[in-house]
Parts: sequence; structure tokens; C-alpha cells
Amino acid sequence: MLAHYPAHRFERTTAVDTHHGVARYGWQLVGPDGSIAVAGLDVAEFAADGRLTRVVGFFGPLTGLTGLTDVPA
Repeated sequence: MLAHYPAHRFERTTAVDTHHGVARYGWQLVGPDGSIAVAGLDVAEFAADGRLTRVVGFFGPLTGLTGLTDVPA
């Protein structure tokens, strides 16, 4: 991704939340002028020995719930 965005840098935007060998955290890709090119959320999996085994990235904000009546607010 950095090849497409020279001089940009990744910044973590949230704390790292971990649970049972899985972690999640928010990030943003910041340009040299301080503008945010893209933001997202990554989910990482760890092996039993602590090695990183997989990272899945999601781009953009999470979509809110609309029109659902069975989900508590």
C-alpha cells in the first residue's frame, strides 16, 4: 500500500484489543500534509507460541445498523 502512497505513514487510531489469540485495532494512512488518505480496522491472529499468523484489513468506517428492530441500541 505504501508503494501507492509515497511519503505516507500508518498511525494506529485505537488501543489494541485482544481476546483469545485475536487482536483488533484501528489505523489511518496519513499523508505528508497531515490529510487522512484512508482509514480502517485490522484483525490479527496469533499462533499459540505468539507468532503472528494472519492479518485481515478492512477499509473505511464500519457501517451502522439501520432498520433493525431486534438489535439493542
